[in-house]
Amino acid sequence: MKLSDSPNTLRTFIAIPMAKNISLFLNRLQGEIGNKLVKASWARTASMHLTLIFLGDTSKKEVQEIIRAMEATVAVCAPFTLSAGGVGVFPGLKKARVIWAGVRGQVDELERVQRLLEKNIEQAGIKADNKLFSPHFTLGRFKDRVDSRLLEAVIQNFGHCASEPWPVKSMVLFKSDLRPSGAVHTPLFEAEFTGY
Repeated sequence: MKLSDSPNTLRTFIAIPMAKNISLFLNRLQGEIGNKLVKASWARTASMHLTLIFLGDTSKKEVQEIIRAMEATVAVCAPFTLSAGGVGVFPGLKKARVIWAGVRGQVDELERVQRLLEKNIEQAGIKADNKLFSPHFTLGRFKDRVDSRLLEAVIQNFGHCASEPWPVKSMVLFKSDLRPSGAVHTPLFEAEFTGY
């Protein structure tokens, strides 16, 4: 996509793209949890990613600065390995609104990448969403209250499940378009980790 073809501002975020084996694992996990009679609005695993930073409304000029910040980050960060595993809920068992799968593997390296990226973006004068970084994959959202004992059993039953490892080689700047059918994410720029 040429930025000259886009509107004045884009809704953007930076994320780690997900490997197909992780998508299939999360899809199976959703099915198995759903079979335990947990009703949720399940996320489409094909469009899942691991968000590093949500940027929100971004001008074309800021997009160029963000790309430079991404390039500065990947230049000093090497590829690393993650896997998906375990299950939890936000904000807690009694008022759960979201059910998620956790992230395992070289999580310390993932956190280092996120901190450095955030610092580089802020040094470029761009404000990022400074929420506490909590890496996870959103599996689904609850519309109604769910029995906390049932959720506790699900978390225990699936606490030890884990996907195959997945080599993380890049980060992607996405634009997000909100549509009635759900958000559509389009990649704008991909930066590969080349540091050692």
